[in-house]
Amino acid sequence: MSGCRVTVHQADPSDRRQHLCCEKRNSTYDGLVASSVDTNEQIAGRVVSLRKRAGLSQADLADRAGVSKYSMSRIESGERKLSATDVGALADVLCVTANEILGRVDVNSRVLLAHRLPQLPHPDDVTTTVRRMSEMLHTEQTLRGLLLLAPAPVVWEMSVPFVTDPQQAGSQLAERVRNKLGRGVEPIEHIEDVLSECGVAAMREPLPARVPGMLAQRGTGLDRVCLTVINSSDFYGRQRFNAAHALGHALCRDASELTVEGSHQSSPDEETRADAFAAHLLAPLEGLRASATASSRLAAVLPDAARIPEGPDALIAADLAIEYRTSTSMMLHQMVAAGLVDEARRVALREIDPDTLNADAGHGHVWQVWRDEFENVVAPPKDLLQNALAAYAQGLLGIHVLAGLYATEDEERLAADLAGLGWAPVDLDEVDPLPV
Repeated sequence: MSGCRVTVHQADPSDRRQHLCCEKRNSTYDGLVASSVDTNEQIAGRVVSLRKRAGLSQADLADRAGVSKYSMSRIESGERKLSATDVGALADVLCVTANEILGRVDVNSRVLLAHRLPQLPHPDDVTTTVRRMSEMLHTEQTLRGLLLLAPAPVVWEMSVPFVTDPQQAGSQLAERVRNKLGRGVEPIEHIEDVLSECGVAAMREPLPARVPGMLAQRGTGLDRVCLTVINSSDFYGRQRFNAAHALGHALCRDASELTVEGSHQSSPDEETRADAFAAHLLAPLEGLRASATASSRLAAVLPDAARIPEGPDALIAADLAIEYRTSTSMMLHQMVAAGLVDEARRVALREIDPDTLNADAGHGHVWQVWRDEFENVVAPPKDLLQNALAAYAQGLLGIHVLAGLYATEDEERLAADLAGLGWAPVDLDEVDPLPV
């Protein structure tokens, strides 16, 4: 977790809202199988990680799996190769599949994934992200099985608008979602709240550069669970767009099984529709027109607006990007659609350095605050984390589970940070391991 900041929620025992969430991305692969066989050392590291996540000591795992302590020590050091019997016994005790121990995502688990990319990333980057999503879904399923979480919320499913133009379909879908949420045309402050209301859980973590995010879906109908990971290494405005894009896919059930081998591109129409959905969800045209009309930048009598070289329309674009929390580039596209600028002017304005424009518009400090809050952070799904913290404070979970949520190996520091925020077991010496 080097170079990343962990976001720890303040203690709030009353905050027990129960909703989970999801996400999705452009290109897809198809049912995930590891592209190469993992080494004994890699498998050993995974066994250790899964054991700690379950809150078991090495001796506990050896006893429950019917393996001697000496053999378990050699397994976890990578000195002993696992037999099929070993894999089956460990999988049963750790409540995982054999493929998870061996480093493959189990196709039979029917976890559907997808990602949004202009180019396909290296398979190892995808595999790493898929494993992380699978771990999070497993933790969610474990907590729910222990009755530490309420039943998963119902994920919204909406029919695709019956129009031939995917851009029009996306804009119509965004309008329907906004109406159903009662949002009108006002700006959306936190996109995660919208995802949550639609039954999709969101988490932020730094991901490989070419993986802007990923959607994981498990189950169907009322049992469907959706989880999205947002790449917090991305610019904040791009994070919001990718999250909204994912929601568009999730609502229309676009995700497919993921495979590293035999990858294929998803439907261009689906991607165009999801892009349009994201743009219109985040920046509805009627809202932009109203905000632009009310903007003081239009009053040419203002001497500061007249003197700034970018021009009033550039400053309006900066104002709207701040108000709706989008990138300037995306906002310029929406301004063309709203009739606020023409295409030639959009191309010219796009050449202006965004930092310079925001500084001239007086918004540089706002973007800096958002960078500090949302970029390069680790923030697990809010409600999953709140319930895990409550269970931890009651002595029902060990610190290993929370360390897994935060993607950190520094359990001692995490425990100290949590204690400082009011989350600490009643008696650390009496914390039971996570039941399996």
